[in-house]
Amino acid sequence: MTTISNQEIKQLLIRGRALLEAFWQSDKSGKQFLAPQVEELAGKVSHKASLCENRYLMQHAYDLAFLLLACYKALGNQRAEFLQLHHIGDLYRKLRRYAESFDFLQQALAKIRGGIWIIEDGQPRFEAENPLWEAIVLNSLGLTYLEWGKLEEAQDHFEQSLPLRQRVGDRRGEGTTLHNLGRMYRVKQQYQKALEFFEQALKLQKKHGSRLEQGITLSYLGRSYWELGKLKKATKLYKQALKILQEVEYPDLTHLLLKGEALAALGRREEAIASYRHVLTIDSKFQEVREALKQLGIDT
Repeated sequence: MTTISNQEIKQLLIRGRALLEAFWQSDKSGKQFLAPQVEELAGKVSHKASLCENRYLMQHAYDLAFLLLACYKALGNQRAEFLQLHHIGDLYRKLRRYAESFDFLQQALAKIRGGIWIIEDGQPRFEAENPLWEAIVLNSLGLTYLEWGKLEEAQDHFEQSLPLRQRVGDRRGEGTTLHNLGRMYRVKQQYQKALEFFEQALKLQKKHGSRLEQGITLSYLGRSYWELGKLKKATKLYKQALKILQEVEYPDLTHLLLKGEALAALGRREEAIASYRHVLTIDSKFQEVREALKQLGIDT
């Protein structure tokens, strides 16, 4: 396993910020000279940021994400800048800082709707629209609204995303948005409607999605059937979901939560408690996990 030290990240941030300051203070020829170094820096920062997120080192991931955004702006790489704005929006959502998530995702949406310059084979090309990327950001905005508790706004953005994904033939992404609509209806306690969307999502995920995506949707199907009192059906789905969720090398908090839920539903209490407690070592304020532990008789 690749190790990451605080000192290593600190030095990368210091060197990176110094290089970017020198870049912006340079004249045109100086910028041309420094641009390859900025590009090399962007590659290193991107790699380290990914590792930090996988290890739950969220402050490092956060700092590196903004350094990477600054690199892309310096290089004039509008495609990468858009993608990084979207990524930062998703990062804020994972940190449950929903107002900031909304702000960065809105910046990403405005940028892609306004058109961006793309370099292909060394030649610049203006792309006036990209319905796929627009759909991806709309879906992310829907997720932010959903987790923020703003269900009508969530539904509106998912319903904008879905036809765009269908239009461009993004079958995997279509499954993702259908899954999220299922989540939204489940929160609204419209369980039958939620089941319909989860079933549609699972059907697409089996053909076009990843095994992990299937595991997550199976978990939500299990949860919905459980809430409808159909425990036999729910148990079967939880067993299928758990098998997949246990394979995840770097589970995020959602995966750990779903894993704990499946274990609890299957009567594997101690393993469920361990999974939930793992979440709290990463995010002690995860209220849904605290509630789940309380239901298992554990006072946190």
